[in-house]
Amino acid sequence: MKRARGFTLIEVLVAMTIMAMAFSVLFAISSRALDGMRRARDMDRRVEFARMRLAELRLIDSIAVGDRAGGSLDDGTRWQIDVVPFIQPIPDGPRQNPSSMVRIQLSLEWQGRNQPQKWEIDSYRLVRPSVTPTLPLEERLRAITNR
Repeated sequence: MKRARGFTLIEVLVAMTIMAMAFSVLFAISSRALDGMRRARDMDRRVEFARMRLAELRLIDSIAVGDRAGGSLDDGTRWQIDVVPFIQPIPDGPRQNPSSMVRIQLSLEWQGRNQPQKWEIDSYRLVRPSVTPTLPLEERLRAITNR
């Protein structure tokens, strides 16, 4: 008597179970890779935004202690710029015009996977006495970006 060739039902079920486990591991790995790529892309956007904002601030002639601006990005990241004193006014040579150093604090906040994330950048600028700005910092930034 000749035995029929082929696979038994048990062999097919075992093979399908092994294949299913292998595919679930592959899908989990690819999902994590895609999530990591998305987080890296979002961080790149935040870094680029911070660079652009700091470059725009360099274009503003008059910055004063107490200036403040803020808003949010498309991905929900909140940003805030604060200008605070760093070094008090110092006499500036024979003219005796006091100059001071200010700290420009740029902070970005967003919701991470498990908890809120915060990133802060400090920049410093020598401020010479000049006419006090009449427009808020946010409007001066908006005027620069709309040029």
